[in-house]
Parts: sequence; structure tokens; C-alpha cells
Amino acid sequence: MEINYATDKVVSFSQYSTYKSCPHKWYLEYVKGHRDEKPNMYFVFGTAIHEALQHYLQTMFDTSAKQADDINLNLFFKEKMIEEYIKYKKKHGHFATPEQMNEFYSDGVGILDWFKKHKRGRRNYFSSRKHELKGIEVPLITNPIKERPNIKYMGYIDLIIYDILYLILKHLPKDGVNGKKETKQNTTNFIFINNIIQNYLKFL
Repeated sequence: MEINYATDKVVSFSQYSTYKSCPHKWYLEYVKGHRDEKPNMYFVFGTAIHEALQHYLQTMFDTSAKQADDINLNLFFKEKMIEEYIKYKKKHGHFATPEQMNEFYSDGVGILDWFKKHKRGRRNYFSSRKHELKGIEVPLITNPIKERPNIKYMGYIDLIIYDILYLILKHLPKDGVNGKKETKQNTTNFIFINNIIQNYLKFL
């Protein structure tokens, strides 16, 4: 499925989930513009830790696990976190104190250190010998409302890893929102599963 930006209306995960839960809230937020778009450190942290782990896995599958282990992942994470913070700061001004920044950075370092130390468990899920990386941030487009074919729902699959007929899938909304509740994740999986089967068997 493709998007014709001249005629199609592209909606994000946030838009669709808001509309499904309360159409009037969707109207107030996306039609009338009554939305709180102020950024927070959870957005910044989520994007930075996400990119750090993807960078590690990309290196592991494309080159070697040893080279991935040699990456200064904490520095990569720190630079991405600063980059994301500056991007939001240009539009909204400062929204976190240095102490808060350090706290989020320390939490991220703890996650990355744990991930790199637990090699045996990690290899059960990410092994260049047993698996093949088919894509990172693969766009996924579907039509959530069959009566409105010009409305397209666009998201991204974090990872597509091939292991016989097993796909490791995790959805990211187009607008980068992190910290989704489990109920939202279930909604996303339900919406996308048929589209995955029909359009992404080419990755196998």
C-alpha cells in the first residue's frame, strides 16, 4: 500500500487511538487545535535509548557482535539525548533541569549496561548466526477505515528479524510517542496483523 500525498490523509497512532477512544476529544485536539504539545524528557529519553539499541543491533547484524560490543554505547546515547533535547528546545525553550537530564542519562546507562552484560540471554533473541535482520524502522501503511480509503494509517516496525517463519515485530507510531500502554499496543497489533501478512512476506 502506498500513500498519495495529494489525495490521502495520513493519520498517526496517536490520532487514531484518540479517535477510537473518544471522537469528540479527537475533534477538540486535531480539528480545533486544543492540544498540549509541550515536550518532556520521556520523549527525549525514549528516542535516544531506542536509537542506541537499534545502532547496536544494526552493527551486530551488518558487521559482528564484537564490533557492536566495542561501540561506546553510553556516549552514543548521550549524544542522541542531547540532540533530541536541543531539537525541542529550539521551539519550546528549556523544559528540564540539568539534574533531571543527569537522572535520565543515568537510567539510560543502566539499561544499556544491563543489555550488554547479559550476552547469553540477548543471543536467544538477537543472534546473527540464527537470525537475519530484514529491516529497521520499516514503514507500515494500512487503511483503518474501509469506508474511507483516502485515510491512511502510518506507523513503523522497529525490527524485522527472520527466523524460519518467526517475525519479531514491535510497532512505533509515526509521531514518535513513547511509553504506550499495553492496551494501545494490542490495538496496534490487531490493526496491522493482516497488513503485515499481505505486504511483508517479501522479507522472508
